[in-house]
Amino acid sequence: MSRRLLIARIALVLLLPSAALAQTPTPRPATPANPSGRAPVKTIVDCRAELGLSDAQVEKIKAVLDDFQKQLGGSRAALNRAYQDLGRLLADGASLEAIRAKYQQIGALELEARMLDVTTSRRVESAMTAEQLKRWKTMQHAARAPKKP
Repeated sequence: MSRRLLIARIALVLLLPSAALAQTPTPRPATPANPSGRAPVKTIVDCRAELGLSDAQVEKIKAVLDDFQKQLGGSRAALNRAYQDLGRLLADGASLEAIRAKYQQIGALELEARMLDVTTSRRVESAMTAEQLKRWKTMQHAARAPKKP
């Protein structure tokens, strides 16, 4: 290989990563209130004024969301245990039947967690008027839309 070609390849290897890093957006600084540094997500309770939620509606929604968090914690713990069990089965060379059964258990647990999310959403929506719900969905759509540079 010629010396010139070798130098060109080395330069490319050294310059490409820096070009990629230059295009990476600067993350938000982490704060005690926002340890991940991500843009904060506004919850439905945060938007109570914009939605015109009454105190009774806010309390009902908070109760539904608290119940969701409690149930989800149990689901996450069970799912984590199942994934750990699966890892052990795979590492130990367990039978395909045992691995299939563990995957089926994981699938059932994931389905349960997703249905819990849908059920919670429906319970929250039932606490709102049709106009509030329409406004909330519009706000969510706008928040989730891709941001233009």
